[in-house]
Amino acid sequence: MKEYPVLNINRLITEKSIHEYSDDNLAITCNLKGVFQSTPAFRSSFFGVFFCAKGSVQFNFNGREQFLQRNQVCIFFPTNLLSEALFSPDCHVWTVGITQVFFNGIIRRDKLADNTIAYLYNNPIHRLEAFGA
Repeated sequence: MKEYPVLNINRLITEKSIHEYSDDNLAITCNLKGVFQSTPAFRSSFFGVFFCAKGSVQFNFNGREQFLQRNQVCIFFPTNLLSEALFSPDCHVWTVGITQVFFNGIIRRDKLADNTIAYLYNNPIHRLEAFGA
């Protein structure tokens, strides 16, 4: 079986990314094109949601071709394989990534997850705008 690089949540946040929020456990960013440009095929190390705010993207998800369009979401889990993405020129896809450590912290009620829990509790709604729209 072919080995694929693992995408860590920290790789979602780069100097070029547009991000709403990020810490060690949670990232809300609009950098999916950049991720696929640097790593055309990868396994996720975190839970996540892709939200297509504008345009569309076609990609391979666990060996099956998927087509994500405006106002649609794709929910993925750690170890899911994502590859072969083709973006429309006007595509803006937001990614919400949540680490397994954070989920485990919620279950155990660890202090490590408290800051992120507090942020989400105090800010439950996020306006994810399609930049350039």
